Amino acid sequence: MIENRYFFDSLYGRITFPKYVWEVFHCTELQRLREVRLCNINSLCLTGSANINRYEHSIGTAYLALINTDANPWGMNNEIKRLIVLAGLLHDIGSGSFGHSLQYILSQDGFEHEGIENVISYKKRTNNDGFIYQNTKTEPLYFGLLRNLDMLLPKEDWNTIINLVKGKGEYGPLINGTMDLDNIDNVYRLSYHMGLRVDPSNPINLAKSIFIRGGKLIYNNPEKKYLRDWYQTRVNLYNYLLLNPDDFSAKCMLQEAIEIAREEKQFVNWNYVDYEMLQKMNNMSAEISQIVSRLMIGDLYGCLGIFSVNNIDSNKKFKIYKNRILLEKEIENYISRMYYSLKNPKIKIHIIQDINKTHRRIQIEDIYGKEIEIGKEVNRILVGIFLKNKIYNMDNIPSQWINEKHGYKLAEYIKEKFNDRTATEMELYEK
Repeated sequence: MIENRYFFDSLYGRITFPKYVWEVFHCTELQRLREVRLCNINSLCLTGSANINRYEHSIGTAYLALINTDANPWGMNNEIKRLIVLAGLLHDIGSGSFGHSLQYILSQDGFEHEGIENVISYKKRTNNDGFIYQNTKTEPLYFGLLRNLDMLLPKEDWNTIINLVKGKGEYGPLINGTMDLDNIDNVYRLSYHMGLRVDPSNPINLAKSIFIRGGKLIYNNPEKKYLRDWYQTRVNLYNYLLLNPDDFSAKCMLQEAIEIAREEKQFVNWNYVDYEMLQKMNNMSAEISQIVSRLMIGDLYGCLGIFSVNNIDSNKKFKIYKNRILLEKEIENYISRMYYSLKNPKIKIHIIQDINKTHRRIQIEDIYGKEIEIGKEVNRILVGIFLKNKIYNMDNIPSQWINEKHGYKLAEYIKEKFNDRTATEMELYEK
């Protein structure tokens, strides 16, 4: 019966798995991912990406891992094949709601989304940094259900799976590296759902072409087009995900709500699924509820500009909530002086790290030891400046601000505050 069961995947079509995958398939930790988005926001304008879940992505990553291990030209024993596939399947079980949006804030308290050993264990309730993953043995993980993955696999498997998820050990780079099966599926899956044209055979051919030999990632295919296609698809995707001003605004609002909850000592659990977290926050303070309500109907903060800043060290200062609040007050005063007809501006800043996201330099060897290099490095932060005033939402940015191009004056201010004379204003909605 199990031999005939299948998944029908939007990207790869009909997928079948060995019995050992079905044996862990019903675990609470994996099934929770059906209610956790792959994206960091429930997007208003990138609609195709809005509702892909991490469960679908986990199935896709496990499938690429199965293809990869079966195609290994130097052979692999069945046990390590099994563990690589399971690592692909389970690599995201430690993801919080809305992915990196929550992770960015909880990481300040010690949260590790790749620390799956803290998710599965009944005994270890906190990690070394003191972050609480589980209060009691009887604390539900999802839908009132307890963790049960720990009982479905032998304890000796876990060290290998945990190391693979963290990119450690001989085969770790296949799951977590500069170019890995996780990111290959992520890039093509999101691109496909967003409506970017992709060839579904490319991720499969790529999975058949990358291997580990002597601790190095090797590309074993005379056709370099699969590498180039993945890289260009990745560039196109991340430019939309990181630079779309509506998405940027929504991430700003979600992070603000979570940060206020943290400052108010309101409890935001890492394992809330997306809708559950929004419901919980909607029942917190009036300020948090108002932000969440606006977010849910797409009444987004108005974007005054997105700025590229190369001095990434400045983010250390403004990562601190209180420092950002002070800067927001300064910008409010600056704008009030510069643009007197914009009454009582309420400013919110959102910073996204773009470290090898919109671009990435890939160095990989072919089977003959010849180095292949694709792409370039990017190391910057993206600083979004938004108006919280309800009358100045994304549908109603003051026309005078746009027509008189006040953004360039704001860019000069950003250069000063972030100590970077190379800071530039990004063109909104560029192709």
